[in-house]
Amino acid sequence: MDTLGVGFSGKQVFALRMVRTVVVLVVSLIGLAACGGEDPTADPTPIQASSSSVSSPTASESESAEPEVELWQQKSRAGAKAFVDHWLEALDVAQTTGDLGPLRASSHRRCVGCTGYVKAVGRLYAAGGHIKTGPWLAAHKAYDRQQSPSSPRIVVDVRIPKAVQVLSSGAEPETFPAGRDTFAAWLRWVNDQWVMWEWEFLR
Repeated sequence: MDTLGVGFSGKQVFALRMVRTVVVLVVSLIGLAACGGEDPTADPTPIQASSSSVSSPTASESESAEPEVELWQQKSRAGAKAFVDHWLEALDVAQTTGDLGPLRASSHRRCVGCTGYVKAVGRLYAAGGHIKTGPWLAAHKAYDRQQSPSSPRIVVDVRIPKAVQVLSSGAEPETFPAGRDTFAAWLRWVNDQWVMWEWEFLR
């Protein structure tokens, strides 16, 4: 298991990969944990839907209307794979805008890899920095059939685009080439929704 920390230690494999691709080494991590066996003790905060000014539906409309459920919100193998794409979209929002809300809402607080992204990106934007990059795209997703349907493991081959990052206000931009990395996404079905339990760098 790779151990992460402050600086450019040779042991910080995943942290250095984060520098190459997008996220800078401004975060201290104690490690990338694999899937734990214990049950989650805290529920994620759901993403808040935006308010609308449209008129309220009539009683008959309310009874007949069913809330639309997107694929990534469904408890199924296809839903779990779609959630990985949803989580990567939240990561893209965090990286390119500094808005950490969607990423926090779709990640469990015990997810060490997720927390690393949140802290690194948060500190970068707080220092006046920014990141210019494209979305991380899942080129291939392999569902581990040996795992429980409520806690699946999905191996994800991710295409990572070229990134230009500025560490702080007035700093020189740094450019990192595009690449391709493989991760293991450990999911949990908590309170009728998927959350990222762990995001583990494989190679």
